[in-house]
Amino acid sequence: MRTNRTWILIADGSHGRIIRQLRPDAETGDRLDDLIFEIDHKKLSEIMADRPGRSVTAKGTRRSAMEYHSDPVQEQEARFAGMMLDTLMRAYAAQEFDRIVVVAEPRMLGAIRLRLPPTLRRAIVKEIAKDLTKLPPQDLYRALGRPHVLLLTPGNVHDCKVARLCIEALPPTAQLVADKGYDSQALREWLDERGTEAVIPPRRNRKVQYEYDRAVYKQRNVIERMFCRLKDWRRLATRFDRNIKNFMGAVALAAAVIWWL
Repeated sequence: MRTNRTWILIADGSHGRIIRQLRPDAETGDRLDDLIFEIDHKKLSEIMADRPGRSVTAKGTRRSAMEYHSDPVQEQEARFAGMMLDTLMRAYAAQEFDRIVVVAEPRMLGAIRLRLPPTLRRAIVKEIAKDLTKLPPQDLYRALGRPHVLLLTPGNVHDCKVARLCIEALPPTAQLVADKGYDSQALREWLDERGTEAVIPPRRNRKVQYEYDRAVYKQRNVIERMFCRLKDWRRLATRFDRNIKNFMGAVALAAAVIWWL
């Protein structure tokens, strides 16, 4: 099964970056170079250095200043957005990627939405109104950690029993990071058949101690931070709702808000 190739567009009013590969290749350690976009961002005072013309009234000699009919800064950002979208459209037509995530500061995100071709719009799986242009690619995963699959189980059900059900709801990935609670031989073998490397530390009482990428495992804090963000809602942290439908509805609402914060 071929995994979906996802690109990430990060932009503000004058800087843009298309990340074609977020993580290095597991075998070669190489990563595709980012596509960089930059323009000479001029301030409004520089763009409007020349004074506008003056008009003369139909009667008398009275003169008044002429107003600009558009915002030069917004026009500059619109041209910049169009330049990046043209590059993405050509790459999408060449089938270089399947999905696109757009991360842009709010005003730039609006400019991108206005000029987004319908064909490319269907490839967008996520939009985030944040300015992350100064964030290094290796730290981007921390900023993009969001809940994807929600599944509620009784308190006496082990994590491993529902892990496969959650993972199957998402496309295959190169690696899966989980804690010792997911150290199951059946889960490891299924991930291996799926083409996913299990980054799971083995339990101490295991006869076979599996090796795992400790550097990648440090990224598991993203999962814990996601749960902490969900618990910012007191209704979830203290479990006000006893009915499963009401509780899952509250969790879904909180998860939807987290996606846009």
